[in-house]
Amino acid sequence: MIEMNASLVPMFQRELELCKVTAGERIGIITQNRVRAAYADAFATAARSLGAKPFHVDMQAPRVGPPMEVAGPLSVNALADNELVAEMLKRCGMVIDLIFLLWSKQQHEILDAGSRILTCVDPPDVLERLFPTEEVATRVKADAELLRRARTMRIFNDRGTDVTYELGQYRVNHQVGFSDAPGRWDLFASALAATYGNDGGVEGTIALGPGDLILPFRRYVTTEVKFTIRRGRITAIDGGADAKIIRDYMEWFDDDRAYGMSHAGWSQHPEGRWEVHWLGSDGIGMDGRSLAGGVMISTGPNVEGGGDNDTFAHLDIPMRDCSVALDGQLIVDAGRLLDVGVADRITTT
Repeated sequence: MIEMNASLVPMFQRELELCKVTAGERIGIITQNRVRAAYADAFATAARSLGAKPFHVDMQAPRVGPPMEVAGPLSVNALADNELVAEMLKRCGMVIDLIFLLWSKQQHEILDAGSRILTCVDPPDVLERLFPTEEVATRVKADAELLRRARTMRIFNDRGTDVTYELGQYRVNHQVGFSDAPGRWDLFASALAATYGNDGGVEGTIALGPGDLILPFRRYVTTEVKFTIRRGRITAIDGGADAKIIRDYMEWFDDDRAYGMSHAGWSQHPEGRWEVHWLGSDGIGMDGRSLAGGVMISTGPNVEGGGDNDTFAHLDIPMRDCSVALDGQLIVDAGRLLDVGVADRITTT
């Protein structure tokens, strides 16, 4: 268990200030099985320092698989069996989610009630390194606006990745690391703009090689992997040992929707570090997801974009040295964020 220390409270207070927490505002903080209880204490102290009214509920849930840090949505969501707690959270101005409610029915209900949610599940060193800034948030929002205007997104690299997304059917999502408006969800330590391909509108190949990341496995690919995508579905996963592991993971869910394509986009945080998992980081992979110029392609659910695929089978695949073009206009060039049009993009957000 992470022990509360002097650095957590001021860091969390800065985060809550970005979230526009106000005096008298009710803040609900949730944990399960006492995991991140020290975070709950620090967030409560930080909220009180801003004049807010926090409360903390810890719920008990049986373990039926790996912890969230390893398997993401495989973990049990204790809130699903606690309707009274869920109703309390709907009446809060803000909810601090220390469980990871993403994709759950309960998260959507809380947001629909007008509360905002901040999810925080990474260790202190990741939170501090990837602490959100208004400058990074502005750039991410500008990227999101570009995605809203685009009708095609092409992602490609020298390894053989070349995949095109038809756009416009689903929402664009952006994560800036703080949640500051009613009905908004965000993830502490994220800096990503992404969207979802139209139904049947994703075609091409994703080619992975040594050094690319597979999440939630938190491991680097060591052998080549090739995903073939036709009409928005993965039709083949070819390659060596890594491809077999991925196929086994997908088959474990026994859910045909696992082979659908989820979100894709690029990230903006200048402090992201690609090598941290090699060094044994305990995080869920936010460096790979947030690294400036990094590109991420995902598989599985699209409910966050407004779709109906709510499968729990989900892979995030961050890659370096990729290029992104929107309607033929290059936005990311082999991992380098292009400055062309940045000023115009910022002024429109």
